[in-house]
Amino acid sequence: PPPPSCVSIRPRCKTTRRERVLRRFAAMPAKSIDLALSNRALHNKSDRTLSHDESFLLSHGMSFIPTPPPTSRDVILERLDTFDRSVRMSWRFRAPSDNGFELKFHVPKPGYDPGVAHPYVENYLAKVREDLERSMLVSKPPRSTNFNISKLRSMTSLASDPHLEFRQADKNLGLTVMTWSVYHEKVLKMLSDTSTYLKVPENRAKALAKRFLSECKRLLKDHASIFGKASEFISLTFEGSTWSFPLFYGIPKLHKPGDWLLRPIIPSFCWCTHQLSVWVSHNLNDVVKRLETCVPSTISLIRDLEKTSFHDDCEIGTVDVTALYPSIPIDKGVDVVVSVLTDTKRFSASAITVLRICMLLILKFNVFRYHDGFYLQIKGTAMGSSFAPSFANLFLYGLEKVFASSWRHLFFYKRYIDDIFFVVRKGFSSLFVNILNRFYEGVIVFTCEIGEESVNFLDLVIFKGDRFSDSNRLDFKVFQKTTNLYQYIPFSSEHPLATKEGFIKGELVRYAVNSSTYSCFREIRQLFFFRLRARGYPSPLLLRNFSLVSYSIRLSKLYPLAKIDRGRPLFLNIPFDRWTTRLSANSALRSNWTDRLLSIDPYFNPPKPSIVYSKGRSIFDIVRSLQKRAREESLNSLSGR
Repeated sequence: PPPPSCVSIRPRCKTTRRERVLRRFAAMPAKSIDLALSNRALHNKSDRTLSHDESFLLSHGMSFIPTPPPTSRDVILERLDTFDRSVRMSWRFRAPSDNGFELKFHVPKPGYDPGVAHPYVENYLAKVREDLERSMLVSKPPRSTNFNISKLRSMTSLASDPHLEFRQADKNLGLTVMTWSVYHEKVLKMLSDTSTYLKVPENRAKALAKRFLSECKRLLKDHASIFGKASEFISLTFEGSTWSFPLFYGIPKLHKPGDWLLRPIIPSFCWCTHQLSVWVSHNLNDVVKRLETCVPSTISLIRDLEKTSFHDDCEIGTVDVTALYPSIPIDKGVDVVVSVLTDTKRFSASAITVLRICMLLILKFNVFRYHDGFYLQIKGTAMGSSFAPSFANLFLYGLEKVFASSWRHLFFYKRYIDDIFFVVRKGFSSLFVNILNRFYEGVIVFTCEIGEESVNFLDLVIFKGDRFSDSNRLDFKVFQKTTNLYQYIPFSSEHPLATKEGFIKGELVRYAVNSSTYSCFREIRQLFFFRLRARGYPSPLLLRNFSLVSYSIRLSKLYPLAKIDRGRPLFLNIPFDRWTTRLSANSALRSNWTDRLLSIDPYFNPPKPSIVYSKGRSIFDIVRSLQKRAREESLNSLSGR
């Protein structure tokens, strides 16, 4: 870390905090200020010229929430009943379980009655209810709104146009408006790849679903000891009302040069393979966490870079796998993953056999819908499946494990799924990429970018700076794409203030961790300040939150202390609006929670309950529902003709 004089925000002269921060931001180049203030636009890839009002309306972003109507008293009381049940359940099952059961595989039983808890617990619940009901009688719903009727009508008119398609850009780069016919043509072009997708009639699609369910039932019956209590979670698939065919869609990739393309997404959480996919992913992730070439996050990569010194004659570069998920051959991919699992010796032979069968079932029964057709993916895995990231990680590791650890010209090699960062001896980068492309020639294609001084990897710019000349360590700072519109949640959006402040603090902490020098942190922090001002955030709020995060916290966030597990937290979940925030619900929950409750039983020690707000309908929710209705009306009118 830099010396304290560089970190401290308190100068020696006597000035207010506001004056100090504004003076610092005033020294920012005018070009950077214009860049920060100009990002109130959107990506318009359609043939329609949007008016100023329409552009300004959509520039709020898809996460913007118009003011919802006040929540009714009955809804709050229903949520309070749910909270009472969760507290009684926590008391009922307070003793630790020794069967190794994972909570994620728990199957809720709405009809289960946990019974009455200890009198102290029941007294706490009665006091919370009494305080909340008294607060509801005193507080009155406000009438103000952040979204007037004229704006709502403009948005309704725009979203109801069946010739437009609204999607969030890939890499969270902002809202994109597309012409429906162009979007539809690009999707059909992707689905016309017969080596990856096969169009099937509806009756065959339903037959494939029935066959999967039959195979899954037999698997659970024959290997009940391996699945254990998770078999009840996987059996949720057998209920016909719990699954439906996933709807294929594409999100625009605007960060790539040339004509914009689409990234194929198949949201498989609604498909009958979802529960099995979650179980397989849980088992594979235990192996992925221990792979020496893989990094689970940017922070993990930074830790490795901070303690590594490189030779003077080294080159840095990045490698990207072209369309990894749909490119992995199913049978070959499963064989590679099975060989990795066998080498780790973490599973028995019978468990590996079961995992192999499960992977083949998930991959070979990936059926989805688009428009009025049904398709079967016959190669690769779906982007949108719980199982896909761990499967792709293990597949690439099976190809690279020998090479990455044995080639003497390779100084550093780390991979995040399909993105690779490497450091090689100068002059050997081309040979490195050639070796990579021989792994599975003609199927997996690696593209490389060599930087003499810097490269972009994940959300970092990694470069040879002052530290490299001093100690042969690489510098890094935050990387932000030029096409990013920075459509942060507007301050006027109906989100809790704690959500907005938490997002600001979280970004500042990320900027501090991802900046190897204080000057890099200061530069990105200044840009962040003006981008938030452009989204309507008041200066006093920003100054207060910016002063809470300094560069000196970097080491504590980079190497955090282990957290003490206090058990499953207890929450009262109520809808968020301008009335529920006045009810002092959080105060009722926490003020009535005394130490006497934790002294009842040594096993009953949950964290102090707190309030959680469920958000209202965002612009994205409204636009999608209006689009769906407009498309249905358009199809009905065409069929009527």
